Amino acid sequence: MAVRRSGHERQDLGERPRSAGIRPWKIAEKKRRKRYAVFKKKPRRDPCAASRREAAARLRAARDRERRVEKALTLTRELHGQQQDRARRREERAFREKQKRLAAGESEPEKEKEQPREKEPRASTTDPEARVMKMADGGFRPAYNVQFASDTQSGAVAGVAVDNNGSDMGKMAPMNEALAADYGERPRQHLADGGYAKFDDIEALENAGVEV
Repeated sequence: MAVRRSGHERQDLGERPRSAGIRPWKIAEKKRRKRYAVFKKKPRRDPCAASRREAAARLRAARDRERRVEKALTLTRELHGQQQDRARRREERAFREKQKRLAAGESEPEKEKEQPREKEPRASTTDPEARVMKMADGGFRPAYNVQFASDTQSGAVAGVAVDNNGSDMGKMAPMNEALAADYGERPRQHLADGGYAKFDDIEALENAGVEV
């Protein structure tokens, strides 16, 4: 039986143009070659690179900790030496006072209450320059003592000082000197709370014309 096809059908079923006759596997092969060419240009990854990076990071961390520990030990030795110097000076002062009383014919005073022994000095391995200080919450942690001098009217900060001494006593005069050096004149008044009260500082500021 003959089947009649329309001209439109014959046109569709005829040969396709050469440009559209590329086989799918050839397209896939072309893409594969292109991907391989791109891969060849990229630097090959070392399977052990991650392990080496981790080892290098651990080594850097160990060296950094060793450096901080060594610095902490050095500072601890210095603090221990300062502690021994203070104890020696206290003993020498007590001995001189005893000799004075004996020379004046005074009787031996009653044995004074023994002072509490100073704790063994320690330095932080995280921040060796910090010192253990009492915090507002009553605890003790390594810290720095930061001082601010501000204008009482505007609240503008005029001076900043940082040290690792937990006491505020004796810091009033140095701050006033720093303000005079920075601004070329001293404030007429210096307001501070009772923790800064030190007679030497008050006298020094009074001599400089500053009301405390």
